[in-house]
Amino acid sequence: MSQDEYVRLHDPKNREPANPLLERCQELFKAVTEKPDDFNTWTSLISTAEKLDDVQHIRSAYDAFLAEFPLCYGYWKRYAEAERRHGSSEAAAAVLERGVAATPYSTELWVAYANLLLAADAETDAVRSVLERGLAYVGPDWLSSSLWDKALGLEGSAGSPASVAALYARVLGCPIKELDKYHTGVLAVLQFWQRYVLWCEANQPEAAAAVLARATAVHCKRRPDLAVFAARFHEAAGDADAARAAYRRVLSELAPGLLEVVLAAANFERRMGQPAAAAALFEELLQQEREKGSSSSSSSVAGFLSLLYANFLRQVFGDVERARQVLQEGLAASPACQALWEGALFFEETLPGDDRVARVLALYEQALAQKKSSSSSSSDSKSSGEDSGSGKEGGSGDAAAAAADAAIADGVEQEATAAAAAAAAVDGTAAPEAAAAAPAPAAQVLSDEALEELSKRSVEFADMYADVATLRAVQQRHNKLFMLPASALAAAPGSSKQTAAAAAAAAADAARKRGAPADPWQGYANGPMQKMPRGDEAAAAAAMGGGYHHHHHEHGGGYGFPPPPAGGYGDGGYGMHPPPYGYGHHQYPPYGYGGYGY
Repeated sequence: MSQDEYVRLHDPKNREPANPLLERCQELFKAVTEKPDDFNTWTSLISTAEKLDDVQHIRSAYDAFLAEFPLCYGYWKRYAEAERRHGSSEAAAAVLERGVAATPYSTELWVAYANLLLAADAETDAVRSVLERGLAYVGPDWLSSSLWDKALGLEGSAGSPASVAALYARVLGCPIKELDKYHTGVLAVLQFWQRYVLWCEANQPEAAAAVLARATAVHCKRRPDLAVFAARFHEAAGDADAARAAYRRVLSELAPGLLEVVLAAANFERRMGQPAAAAALFEELLQQEREKGSSSSSSSVAGFLSLLYANFLRQVFGDVERARQVLQEGLAASPACQALWEGALFFEETLPGDDRVARVLALYEQALAQKKSSSSSSSDSKSSGEDSGSGKEGGSGDAAAAAADAAIADGVEQEATAAAAAAAAVDGTAAPEAAAAAPAPAAQVLSDEALEELSKRSVEFADMYADVATLRAVQQRHNKLFMLPASALAAAPGSSKQTAAAAAAAAADAARKRGAPADPWQGYANGPMQKMPRGDEAAAAAAMGGGYHHHHHEHGGGYGFPPPPAGGYGDGGYGMHPPPYGYGHHQYPPYGYGGYGY
């Protein structure tokens, strides 16, 4: 309708009774004709026409407005809704078709168009055509998830699983805002294909392989879990070569180094009667990870691979020595992998034998050598100017050595070896023969907190399995390495860890010179331990720049520790850090041996 026609339609001579809304429409239309860039007047004209609720006046107002402002997609939606409200879905669709032609990058307009067709029960192909046109324009847009949801909903209700999978594959390739939610949908599609293959296997065996091939090659071709499913399907069907190829594809292309698949592939080779091939697989993957360098991620993967491989060697081959060698090689290559240290300790702790205590304590010593080397490097310059003949002070190294001699005198050779291991940890001598071949890290790579935790566990282990001499030596080593808790040293304000540790050592030395017991185990066999004067602990804490804080441990006499004297120990300590919890309270990693079906 032209402007002349509109004016003639609203000419007062041509209408019967006066209508304020019609008069207002005429006034506003005249105003926008004179000033077409007056947006507020245009919106007033549209509002007045809608109140008049006459479809001809509404069309006149919207057509004129959108000719001036075609990119205002919201008004295309309002125009289409007005047409639908007046009973013409076809006219509303025509309006939206004009709208998407004028502003094709409006996600909301495409969604409104699809919703209109769905509400009008349009043909599925017609709705799909609109959605595909919209996705071609706005699919990669950051805020296009509503249009993708509409398309997925249509295919889910009227399409095929293949079309749904294809849509998910497309949306996952777009940088949209809510991308994460579509991964769940991909998982649903993956599970559908798996169930479909299993259904075919039970009902149409001849079609199962073809369905699986289509899923892995087209619809879910980059999903490692479906590739593993395919490998197991082929194995069950007796096609070992196809199964092996599927595992290789995952480990070389889809998810290199994925530990679950490594383990699945190794178990497959074992079931095929090829344990040597499984071992070769571990060796190959370990070499690949170690060649990647010393990054934390590659070190962690290599550490866990070493654990899995050692477990495989122990369970399948019964080759304990080779398994131990793999663990030692892993510790040398990935010394920062705490889980590997814990797994290696668990490995030794669960192996029977008369030398078990010595083996386990030697491995603890290997880990704690990191702390000793870092501590000794900071104290060498100080010790060079001191009198080397201070053995008369009753140092802890002498006490540990005496403990080892006492154990030998008692005829407990293995326990004496363990005591010697602990004594070596205290006085800095060589590691015991059981660990002579084990390479000790030259520099500290585990945190002080991790090393302190391992040291506490070594005390707990000795408390449960060793004799009193060994326990005493191990406890002394812990006291020497961790005069103050690592957490307290880390939190010391305005002071380095070395300065705080030196201050703590100075306070302890002052206590000995005043007559405090040099050996905190003094009196262990005959009565309660000696109480360290509160002033020395306070002085050590003050040297760190912080306030004094007492860490109270309740022992209740457990594991051979004497009960506290009447009234407790008060604010002071008794100069040592006995284990605050019984051995076995630590949760070992969830890769327990025998847990993978070997």
